[in-house]
Amino acid sequence: MVNRSLGNHLRYLVGVNLRNYDLILPTVEFTYDSSVNRSIDMSQFEVMHGYKPKKPIDLVLMTHHPKVSESASAFTVCS
Repeated sequence: MVNRSLGNHLRYLVGVNLRNYDLILPTVEFTYDSSVNRSIDMSQFEVMHGYKPKKPIDLVLMTHHPKVSESASAFTVCS
């Protein structure tokens, strides 16, 4: 079952670029290891490491752009 799942993931992600499968293999492995097993309600990564894996979106730094109204800025300058 594992080999079939990994093979399907590889075929889907590699597509026609068969020469680049080695570059995609870490992504396939991460996807498989971080998928939740329904019988234990945890991923293999979580079982092995004791915490949920960080996904790429979790690693993106969110820039903070606070919006301050002009009237609030003017009020603080005058005070």
